[in-house]
Amino acid sequence: MTREEAIATIGEVIRQVQEAGGHERPEVTAELCPLRDLAGFDSMLGIVATGFVAAVIGCEIPPEVNLFVEKNRRLTLAEAAAKLCTVVAPMEATR
Repeated sequence: MTREEAIATIGEVIRQVQEAGGHERPEVTAELCPLRDLAGFDSMLGIVATGFVAAVIGCEIPPEVNLFVEKNRRLTLAEAAAKLCTVVAPMEATR
């Protein structure tokens, strides 16, 4: 998975989650920080969104991984995409 694919996948999940929650579909950019910039998007929703991303890409993401937080720091979409690529790389190597 490339960084661009990861950004696109996470971005689409964020759009769907926001819309399902009754919020506007956000403009998704690499600089977007969902936990800071999006109404209603909190750490629990980040866990749910991480699960949706896993379902979309067909790879298991360990339950302790929240794509939107790292060491109590809120991540931008670019940082979340890099984290996703790191998590799925070993799984892709065994396919």
